Amino acid sequence: MDELQLQLNENGDAATGATLQLQQSHEKINKLEVEIACLHDAIDRLSHQDGINLKIEPVNLMILDYVADRESKERKQDWTIDDVINYFVYNRFERGSLNGGLNSVPDRIITQFKKSIQNIETDKEE
Repeated sequence: MDELQLQLNENGDAATGATLQLQQSHEKINKLEVEIACLHDAIDRLSHQDGINLKIEPVNLMILDYVADRESKERKQDWTIDDVINYFVYNRFERGSLNGGLNSVPDRIITQFKKSIQNIETDKEE
């Protein structure tokens, strides 16, 4: 009976370790996806010769990317961050819509973005 309990404990420890490694891998993947999104945006901004370059904080960039993805799905169109900014400016300043014609991003999503950025900054310091 003691042998069986020992084997169960060892298997449980191995499963817990594997779960922890999987969770850490997912966190690293999320961090890399954020960095890739930032790099894509930087490349896009460099390739736009007819516009102006804006410095956008990482969390705001993630929010804009989230809204572009959400609007793409809702409208069944391919929206970019540029589309979101232009749509917002048009609706907010030309039409007078207080929310710029777009729904807010849920607080839980913004908190998740901030945590991802904080984790990236922590990893850079290490």
